[in-house]
Amino acid sequence: MPDLFISHATKDDTHADALAAALATHDLTCWIDHQGGLEPGTQNWDRAIRDAIKACGAGLLLMSPRSLASDVCAAECLTVRGLGKPLYVAYLDTCAQDDIWLYIKMIQYADLRADFNAGAAAIARALKGEKSPAAPTPVKARITGAETMRAYLPYLNTVPLTGRDADLEKLRAMLGAHVTQITAVGGTGKSRIAAEIALSAAHGAIWHRCSETSGAYQVIDLIRQHYGFDEKTPDDRALAALDSGAPLIVIDNAEDVTAGTERRTAYTDLLQRIAAHGAFIVLTARAVWDELKPRKEHPLHPITLDQAEQVALAFAAAEGITLEAGEARQLAEHSRLHPRLIEFSIRQLHERDFADVKRQLVELKHDDVQEMLDEMIRKTVRQMRETAKSGANAEALLKRLTVMRGAFDREAVRALTPDGMNADDALVTLTRWKFVRKDGERWKVDDVVSGALPPDADTQAAHFAYYAGLHADGEANNNEDRHPLIAADWLNIRAGLAWGLEQQPTEAVAWIDALGYSLMLRDAYSEWRELAQQGYEAAARHDDLLGQANMLKALGDVAQMTNEYGSAREYYAQALPVYEAIGDRLGAANTLKALGDVARMTNEYGSAREYYGKALHVYEKSGSRLGAANTFQALGDVARMTNEYWSAREYFGKALTLGEQIGDFTVRLNSLVGLARVEAAEGHQAEACAYFRRLFALADSHPFFKSHPVVDSWRRQYADLGCGEVG
Repeated sequence: MPDLFISHATKDDTHADALAAALATHDLTCWIDHQGGLEPGTQNWDRAIRDAIKACGAGLLLMSPRSLASDVCAAECLTVRGLGKPLYVAYLDTCAQDDIWLYIKMIQYADLRADFNAGAAAIARALKGEKSPAAPTPVKARITGAETMRAYLPYLNTVPLTGRDADLEKLRAMLGAHVTQITAVGGTGKSRIAAEIALSAAHGAIWHRCSETSGAYQVIDLIRQHYGFDEKTPDDRALAALDSGAPLIVIDNAEDVTAGTERRTAYTDLLQRIAAHGAFIVLTARAVWDELKPRKEHPLHPITLDQAEQVALAFAAAEGITLEAGEARQLAEHSRLHPRLIEFSIRQLHERDFADVKRQLVELKHDDVQEMLDEMIRKTVRQMRETAKSGANAEALLKRLTVMRGAFDREAVRALTPDGMNADDALVTLTRWKFVRKDGERWKVDDVVSGALPPDADTQAAHFAYYAGLHADGEANNNEDRHPLIAADWLNIRAGLAWGLEQQPTEAVAWIDALGYSLMLRDAYSEWRELAQQGYEAAARHDDLLGQANMLKALGDVAQMTNEYGSAREYYAQALPVYEAIGDRLGAANTLKALGDVARMTNEYGSAREYYGKALHVYEKSGSRLGAANTFQALGDVARMTNEYWSAREYFGKALTLGEQIGDFTVRLNSLVGLARVEAAEGHQAEACAYFRRLFALADSHPFFKSHPVVDSWRRQYADLGCGEVG
């Protein structure tokens, strides 16, 4: 494993190479992107960088004016923090203090400016554990949810926060075991101020962004993730971890949680429980959450014209646009000192001249700043339609793309494109006019644009149909290779389901059922439970008996996976007669198998065998070889647990044969590990090791299973048996 990941600007490549060479003389290894032929913009660059950071012991920013202005370096350093790695800083060239990111101002740097080799030696000593006052110190506090924070604050490290020093000072003084609310109209800078507080929080931070489909359970999931807890860790235990040295918890964009709803109540109850554990909470919203107690409120007031002028100049610099101070002042003034409107206006200068943008700002009629921003966006869309190549097509496409949530690919664009339109030309125009921005190999609509141009019902129906067509096939979703595609589209899947549960409930409920295996494998139990409950309620409202049975079965599966065996048994017991009543033999067999699993988990082996026997009979009668294979495997587990090794060996063998016939990876893996454990239990070390080696050869041939935590646990069992090296 490399010792150090070096984040640096491309123009500082030679200095990064020199630092790596200097550290090599101290027996330290470094990972540098260009040394491995990896350049920003190459395919899967983000994933490769994240994997590299995960593989390194620590990160280091080679600090220069060039790296501080680099979005890539900013993203890399936030990823280092998000993964809980120490982040060091090496001072390469003198930088303006206002340009240095707030969260690295408070640590001691290694100074390469006067004596490069001496600075490198100081880094080496720090990496090897030296604690002297002169040693470089790292940023250690982790930010869980940093990727979400960065995605919605693209200028976080390229445009300095201006005119908010007094707000920051007051807000930091207000923090305590309560909710501190930052309120203001949209686009004023609430999220940005919260991010500055989070980045400098002594114990790190948790960042949660609310959306139309978010839930309070996601905050607890982030707390579990922050502390490294298993997804099955009970809520109370996860919250108890906050009692000492709790991270700051940020609830951003809280206006998307409507007052008076069950969702709002769930958030309110959870935040008050969190505050009771002494954690500091910052909530950003356009209006106060009156129901929160205790709370403190801080409304943001407009910045001054001088400050707004500096904001305009900073946005122009970040966009690579030349703007005179007088021009920046005019744009700031006519944008009513509103940072988001200033930003939007500056970005329009890529395609329009200054006088045109200024005129449009002057002509804005609304007094409300949010309405003014919406009006500016709509007028700019009309301007694009009238003057740009493919402008009319681009406008028509944009009004459909605002249905999107998160990033989307070219195929999704084509699916929503009106008949006869050239989507590629329209998308180029939208990108040039900054309504849509490129996000790796995907695109994303600016959220202020989505707010100003809501999609119509026909577009939402097309959006639902497209993503359901991709991800609502349960059999296809049982292939683990598809799960990264599901994860990439997840925000659009959730948006589609939210619409579908109201407008096409039967199809939406079936879609939720089809996602169960994917949700299980990524341990998304809270979200799975929420979706299954929503699905059950929708199915019940529309007398969808199959949907009701499937959702009861899903709720039982979640309960079983979280060790709530009593609840699981109750849900399965409710689902079984519904399946039987509607003649769904496969659903009934799956539920019988699940009841057997619960009995096995609670050491009721006789009941487990009885349920498995009934399930196996139905599977074999209906021709479900996968169901039969899984049941043979379960019977093998029961036999092994009761020391009936001959029977266990026979059952696992039958499961393995069926798994090979149908090509099911999971069945083959589980059967092989079952056979290995049987041989180990009987003291047959050589045979057990041989089965483990077959198991690992199979796992290593599949990218999903090669590094799966369960497979890693099997590798430890292999080592404990004294089988030698895996290979």
